Amino acid sequence: MTKPQNIIAQIIKNVKNKNWDCLVDDCETNAINSHLIQQNGLLSNIAVKGHLIELKMSDAYKWSKNDSPYVFKLSGIRQALSYKVFCNEHDTEIFEPIEKTEKDLESYEAFLLVSYKAVCVDIIKKLMNIEKHN
Repeated sequence: MTKPQNIIAQIIKNVKNKNWDCLVDDCETNAINSHLIQQNGLLSNIAVKGHLIELKMSDAYKWSKNDSPYVFKLSGIRQALSYKVFCNEHDTEIFEPIEKTEKDLESYEAFLLVSYKAVCVDIIKKLMNIEKHN
């Protein structure tokens, strides 16, 4: 008989590996892992030896009543704070103003773009949670 935590772990794995469509209207291209915070900007400045620490769900295969389902995990900078939100084309095109070499992160446009990306990440996280529960 399969343990409930093994079933949950497989569901989480399936949802994470699912091909999600780009969130831009009428775009049916598969989303890539888009960083919430730009990898070549702030993330690379705060990374230690190419890694960051993130609060993540612990391995569902190893859940127990006595342990928290969330743990701090070391993540490589390429995986840290990344979600399948936009296709490569839209991720590059939309966020180019805050990814170019000389960027003004205090501009109104930068605040809008960072806020837009944060809202879109939140939307995809909610869609993933709905998928997990279905």
